[in-house]
Amino acid sequence: KIFVTGSKDTTVLVWNINYQKGIAVYVDETPQHILYGHNGEVTCIAVDIGLDICVSGSQDGTCIIHNLQNGEYLRSLYH
Repeated sequence: KIFVTGSKDTTVLVWNINYQKGIAVYVDETPQHILYGHNGEVTCIAVDIGLDICVSGSQDGTCIIHNLQNGEYLRSLYH
């Protein structure tokens, strides 16, 4: 399981959540992936586990789509 955070430094971080007996116990100290591409603060994130994607939005007017499994950049959308 994962969770995703956005940052003022323009990056999106994908974190691993570790479970024991079905209960979330801790998050890894380093992110699984650091996703790049924005030129402004990341302000929103949407994740679709079924499609294995993360969509992040930024103050720079872009939405960027990354693959979650390998952190690969897929596409940018411009406003």
